[in-house]
Amino acid sequence: MLKDRVIYFGGSLPVPCRYQKGVLALEDEAVTFRAGDEIDLVIPLTRLKGVRMEEVKYYSSIGYFLRLEYEDEQGQPQHLLVEVRSFIRRGRTLYKARRWVEELSRRIGD
Repeated sequence: MLKDRVIYFGGSLPVPCRYQKGVLALEDEAVTFRAGDEIDLVIPLTRLKGVRMEEVKYYSSIGYFLRLEYEDEQGQPQHLLVEVRSFIRRGRTLYKARRWVEELSRRIGD
């Protein structure tokens, strides 16, 4: 099971981006994302269409983002963008982001 603290940066959810802290987890056959009182998302792996990591350079650091592409219940394309967090070192954050991409890609055959 994968489980990491992340920050919600946006996507197709009808929730404004306020840099909400949340938890992204791989549980059984679904990816779950919970943040605050507004976001409680469950994406079955059968609806996950792709995942990739994006690197964003800030003024004094680098952020690692996960972009999950999936289909909603009506078959419409959706996406979720979250920043992977690690309060230890940048290398640890990069490792976590890569691990998410590798594990989800392996499971969905991407």
